[in-house]
Amino acid sequence: LYKSDDEGVEFSRILKLLQREPFGLRLGIIPIILALSLHQNRNELMLVNAAGEEMPWTAEQLDTAMNDLSNYRIQRFNWSKEKSLLCELLAELFLEYKDADDISGLSRRIVKMMKRWLLSLPRYSRDTRNISEQAREFRRLLKQWNVSSGQLLFVELPKGLGCNLSDDAAVRRYVETIEVVKTEIEGHFHAAIRGLEKELVGQVP
Repeated sequence: LYKSDDEGVEFSRILKLLQREPFGLRLGIIPIILALSLHQNRNELMLVNAAGEEMPWTAEQLDTAMNDLSNYRIQRFNWSKEKSLLCELLAELFLEYKDADDISGLSRRIVKMMKRWLLSLPRYSRDTRNISEQAREFRRLLKQWNVSSGQLLFVELPKGLGCNLSDDAAVRRYVETIEVVKTEIEGHFHAAIRGLEKELVGQVP
């Protein structure tokens, strides 16, 4: 995993490795070993299916992957203090959309909170083009479903918003940018309603 590329490692390859020396694990015990290891490293490791969709680290999903090895792979992102800070700040920004029962890795929990926020908006706000290019790009990226949370949060969103994660100050600017476009998207619907009301009042004799 540490030497793999962005595509990750197929589940079948990991199982073969664990069954060989020096590990020599029996197939029946491998899910238990994997579950313990993956739980400890769930911020860095992501389970992805053949469609590119990130899956939760649950016992049921692990069993599914074990029975369909060729259609699952594990991707890894190097964790860092900047990524921890990013997730901490975004968790505060989207706190209202937290799922207390979600046991996913940290980046996946954050992205799900952001997507719940987007789905909570009126359809007009989710579809209108009468917002800034930056806000449209943020919304477009959040609508993607076949991108892992790490890829979205640490690569595509910073790139799309003209930000980076080079240090703590850059992370804070990134979160501030997200807060600005979030506020813009939320407020646009109400501004449009107020504009319509004024127009209607202006037409009354």
